[in-house]
Amino acid sequence: MPAPQASTPVPPSWRQRLLDDGRVRFLIAGGFAAGLAWTLRFGFSLFLPYWAAVALATAVSLVAGFGIYRSFVFRSNGGHLGRTISAFLLVNGVGAGLTVLVAVLAARGIAALGLPAGPAEAVGHGIGIAVAAVFNFLAHKHWTFKGSA
Repeated sequence: MPAPQASTPVPPSWRQRLLDDGRVRFLIAGGFAAGLAWTLRFGFSLFLPYWAAVALATAVSLVAGFGIYRSFVFRSNGGHLGRTISAFLLVNGVGAGLTVLVAVLAARGIAALGLPAGPAEAVGHGIGIAVAAVFNFLAHKHWTFKGSA
């Protein structure tokens, strides 16, 4: 009977190595949440003023984001859930305010350059989301889900 051969460990695929990086997982989850917010804003703008549509779209994406960030990005299943939710809401509340502020200011600035209001608002909202995403990643990594990513 032949002796069993030792198997050589299979190195992780390039996809697995990417997904092992918390920054990459944050970009994926954040991209999903940002895309959700950006898309929802168009529908909400049919019946709300621009600033309110941005705020509501951001709030909806917050709810979806908590579960995704906690389980997929920061892989946190420990800690006090109430404290984590409170920190998440505080960070995202600041991020939401930052999104609205930057989106409105950027849309006004872009419209002043001659771009029609609709496209100016879409670009302005994208800029607001990007600025808040950087803030959110840093705050969640170093405070909300500290030590998890």
